[in-house]
Amino acid sequence: ALADTLFAGAGVQADNASFYINALSNMDGPPYTQDQIRAAIEKGNSVAAQERHDSAVLTSVCDAVSGKDGAKLLAALDDSLFAGVGSQAENASCYLGALAKMDGPPYTQDQIRAAVEEGNRAAAHDTHVAQVLSDVGDAVSGKDGAKLLAALADDLFAGVIVQEDLASYYLAALAKMDGELTVPLVIDALAQGCKDADNHRIVCKRMRVVAEAVKEKDGAAFMAALEDPLFSDIHVKEDNVSFYFTALEKYGMDLTLEDLRAACDIDFMAENSAEDGGKQAQISSLQKFLHLLEANERDYEEEKEIQRIKQSVVSTIRHQQELEENLNIMDIKIGLLVKNRLDLDDVVHQQTKLKKKNALGGPSKGLKSLSKESRAKLEGYQHLFYSLQTNPSYLARLIFQMPGGRTTRFIENVIFTLFNYASNQREEYLLMNLFESALKLELKTMDSVEDIAKGNATVIKMVITFNRGARGVSSLKELILPLVNRIINDDNVRINVNPVDVYKTWINQKESETGQSCGMPYDVSTEQALSHPEVMERIMKTVDTLRDITETFVTNLTESFAKIPYGIRYFSMRMRQALSEQFPGSTKADILKVVGNLLYYRFMNPAVVAPDAFDIVELSLDKGLTNEQRRNLGSLAKVLHHASANKLFDGENSALSPLNQVIEQAHQKFLNFFEKASTTEDAESHYNQDKYAEVTQLARPVVYISVKEICNTHKLLLEHEDSITDGQDDVLHRLLKD
Repeated sequence: ALADTLFAGAGVQADNASFYINALSNMDGPPYTQDQIRAAIEKGNSVAAQERHDSAVLTSVCDAVSGKDGAKLLAALDDSLFAGVGSQAENASCYLGALAKMDGPPYTQDQIRAAVEEGNRAAAHDTHVAQVLSDVGDAVSGKDGAKLLAALADDLFAGVIVQEDLASYYLAALAKMDGELTVPLVIDALAQGCKDADNHRIVCKRMRVVAEAVKEKDGAAFMAALEDPLFSDIHVKEDNVSFYFTALEKYGMDLTLEDLRAACDIDFMAENSAEDGGKQAQISSLQKFLHLLEANERDYEEEKEIQRIKQSVVSTIRHQQELEENLNIMDIKIGLLVKNRLDLDDVVHQQTKLKKKNALGGPSKGLKSLSKESRAKLEGYQHLFYSLQTNPSYLARLIFQMPGGRTTRFIENVIFTLFNYASNQREEYLLMNLFESALKLELKTMDSVEDIAKGNATVIKMVITFNRGARGVSSLKELILPLVNRIINDDNVRINVNPVDVYKTWINQKESETGQSCGMPYDVSTEQALSHPEVMERIMKTVDTLRDITETFVTNLTESFAKIPYGIRYFSMRMRQALSEQFPGSTKADILKVVGNLLYYRFMNPAVVAPDAFDIVELSLDKGLTNEQRRNLGSLAKVLHHASANKLFDGENSALSPLNQVIEQAHQKFLNFFEKASTTEDAESHYNQDKYAEVTQLARPVVYISVKEICNTHKLLLEHEDSITDGQDDVLHRLLKD
């Protein structure tokens, strides 16, 4: 019927007859009009074409799964048949795996959509697991307990009991694990960490019993405690208990198993002293031990081991500095590459250089690896660097010949290396002499006593950099931690002395309590804010808090001056003496204020403002200091700085004028503190150094420095030879010429 001329041009296809019948059956009729029949033909053709297309796509999916062809599968999933399914190219293998687990082929459209969803979930899970394990690995590498605990809080470890106080044990156990990290491996490490912690608790418990016996000098309890199997390798004699107590009492309740083992190894001394019935040793008894004071083979080997460890430490420090420097350059070049301002070849070259630096991380052989003919040059450099160490005027003058941008680098790369980062008394003593010489030179360039405090004096930067090490941080912690803890541990402390901020806080509080706008303007000037009695009342409460904290801190500080590192105290003493000689017209108070600028403002104040940056307080990365705590510390630091420098509050800070009396009183205590802190023994006495000291050393002084640094230092000395020497007869001329 459809072949009749009546339907000419309708596009009738014999293969689609069933589709035409289906389309007509859904229409009103019979009978059907010509227009209805033509519409049915068009709809039948469309439905037939779509079904053939869908069948081809589904067949393509089946072929892709059979051939494990991810690209072909992704091409099929891009068809409109799977619109909105959310397929992702990187998850193709996951889709193939999900389909392979289903009934088929052939696969239905619903099966394929379900497989894509399952593949996306699996890929997301794998990515998540990899990220969590990466975080765990980073935490172990960086020995970061807070980061490890954050990673372990993930749902991957939901069934594992994680104890925050065992973070260090988890890190240690994970560090010992071999192979690539997996979730089961991490769980095993956590279990091992718990076991290690339990063992450590047992040891600590046993050691507390021993320490308590030592503290009470209870010999019976001491011997009974050592019968524990934990101490089976320690052999003691009851007759020698008094000698054990003498050796152990210095450790107090901090006694460790290693301390106990070392201290109990004194039986031979006890037995020999017993000859005198426990009385004061006689000359005849002492003579038996005089040989122990002589340098023997063991002393020599121990000295060699100390030198080896020092070399390793210094070399590691230098290598770490070089890696950090090259890493910073790499970051910059990557940034320029992203901005299309650098060629890729330059970045690859820097990466190769960085890898080479890392591969060559071991200590360099330096001049010792040169040929026999170069031994004379080695000896020449030994004389040169010995002179630079022992005659501080050369390096002191050279420091001030450096351009501004190169001074810090010169200090870190040459000076601290030359003195081995003050790793022993001799080198720290010589470094103190250098600081003193540099101070005298820099003071000659200043017109008044205040210039050294107002300017950015190079020698001050050197001293502060040196005293920012472990010893300095430990001292800062003792001095400042009580003050900082009082601020950050008290949630009721609110130190806000900005009238506008206080006003806004008050307005917000009123509106929060009433739930309605109070009708007062939010943005006001300082004068308008201070016109409100409530604002003044709140500021006065803050002033009372600041007064109390300031008085307590200054009083405690004055009594704790001995806790400041000797190096900075000695330099402060020399600076006070040098200022008095350089500016005889200056008052004692003016000079002490300059000393205070070093002791408090440069050394202590930064740690008050940001105690977390100086390891004064230990906070987890996810916690940190709150904005309120930082503002409290900043406000307190401002008041303490004003007190140390005797700067009164006026003008914009007039709201704090009630503190001026406190500042004046605290300033007098600060001056007393500055004077006491800058009064100490001479360096010769403290470091036990004199002109004969080096003669008594078992080993000659050693400088751990690379050939490149030797050459750079030599070049600098040649460039500024005339500026750093005393005339043509100076010994440095001959050394440089040789």
